[in-house]
Amino acid sequence: MSNVECTKDRVSEMRVFSPSMLRSPSPRNCSIRRPWAALATSAAIFWSIPCTSGCAPTLPPPTERLTSTEARVEAAEKDGADKTPAAKEVLSRARAGVDRAKRALKQGKHNEAEELLLRAGADAELADALAREGESADAVKKAKAVLAEEEKGK
Repeated sequence: MSNVECTKDRVSEMRVFSPSMLRSPSPRNCSIRRPWAALATSAAIFWSIPCTSGCAPTLPPPTERLTSTEARVEAAEKDGADKTPAAKEVLSRARAGVDRAKRALKQGKHNEAEELLLRAGADAELADALAREGESADAVKKAKAVLAEEEKGK
């Protein structure tokens, strides 16, 4: 039975196109040669293949993120991140990330620079929080020492 006869006899049984119709025409699915079907299937396969880094879209230079990350690093420095041991390590990691991001920007690697700046910004915020926590811990120690002296004086 040809495809044309199949359509005449089994119009009511015809189903919506499925990829199985491309593989093996059978009287059951009554497939008719559809050039658009092959094109649609090949297009779907083509677009489902993930791109490698070579074809990834290039982002514009993240200059705003660079500025904001540098501001976060400066804020952490002002809050005394260099004085707290835990914050000092994280702050140095943030500085190194900003430097690496600047080098990536010079090389035109905007995607890499964006990722480095995201990490450096998070590290700068962490360093700032650790510095403030260190200051609070010092204030608590001083307050406890004052209370202990007052207890002894009574």
